[in-house]
Order: sequence, then C-alpha cells, then structure tokens
Amino acid sequence: MKGIVLRLAAAAMALMGTSAGAPAVNATTLTAAGEWQVESSAEFCSVFREFGSGEQRTAFNIYGYGPDDSFRVVLTGPSIPRHTGKARDAQVTFGRGTDPLPIIAVVNQSGDDGMLSFLM
Repeated sequence: MKGIVLRLAAAAMALMGTSAGAPAVNATTLTAAGEWQVESSAEFCSVFREFGSGEQRTAFNIYGYGPDDSFRVVLTGPSIPRHTGKARDAQVTFGRGTDPLPIIAVVNQSGDDGMLSFLM
C-alpha cells in the first residue's frame, strides 16, 4: 500500500467545531513515510505508522488494551488543530463505500502537534 486515505470527515468536523450534520470533507491521501511498527506486551498492543511529510506529516496509531475488543485510534500532526480537550459527536468511515460509524472525537495536542483521538 503506497498511501492511506484518511476518511475522517466527521473527525475533521470535530476539529472545526461543526455538527455531525455538516457536509463531508474531501478525503486526503497521504503517502506512507515509513514502515509499520508494532509494540506489544501482556496488556498492551500498538500499531504505528507515519504518513505525509512537512506540514502534512501525520502519525497514525492504533492501541489495544487487555482482552477488550475495543481499540483507540490517535492521529497527531502539525496540520491537526490544537485544542484542549474538546470532545464532539462525530462519524468516521474506514475505506471507500463503508457506512459511517458514530464516535466521540477528542481534539487535544501532543507537544506542538494537534491530536485527534477516538475509541472504537
């Protein structure tokens, strides 16, 4: 896979403070900037990869904890706005032609980068 399409239209709406009923945002395709990295222990598993470069650099992380089926998705990068703990109802789609899933997106920051996270 040479790139990944981040179809986080509703997550972007959360960043902009708009409602879930707003029109979808255009998808952005970012080229992989490195290999997938995996970390794991008895209670934790993480999959990480960076995409894009410069102001479009985006880190994509998926975290799983314990035997639970849920996971946390975290995006960080300079193009993601920085806010302090703003949560919004939103929707996310994974791939083309998939139905949107409801999420609660939390917008925050990590160092100088913006950060968006949600649970699935």
